[in-house]
Amino acid sequence: MVYAVDRMAERAERPVGGVSRNIQRLTRACWDAENRKNLLPFLGRDMPIRVPKELLFHLAYYSRTGIPYIKAMKHHAAPPV
Repeated sequence: MVYAVDRMAERAERPVGGVSRNIQRLTRACWDAENRKNLLPFLGRDMPIRVPKELLFHLAYYSRTGIPYIKAMKHHAAPPV
């Protein structure tokens, strides 16, 4: 995860700390109760996610593979990232 933030910061020409805080803010904003129903296509199903870091994992997996992690796991094994 740290490597990804470093790469994003480098591409955006911004400090790593600022990029990391922006990612945290956006992840928390996505997790608002009002937005939860909008996350279903990316999560694959309504599921209990305890902390924003878990949501970030699912969103990163979806952005990399184009399929929800939970669906990939149901179809044998998740494709490599």
